[in-house]
Amino acid sequence: MTDRLSAVRKLMNSAKADAYLVMKPQNVFYLSGLTATESSMLITKRSADLIVVS
Repeated sequence: MTDRLSAVRKLMNSAKADAYLVMKPQNVFYLSGLTATESSMLITKRSADLIVVS
């Protein structure tokens, strides 16, 4: 999964983006392995934070 996050961060760097918000559950799963249906993921240069609604 870290390879996937690294790939996103490379794209962010080339686009000069500070953060990337992932909102589709299937993309959150692809990047984190989390299967929650109500979830998002905020990726920055230094962290990847999961946001889960329960």
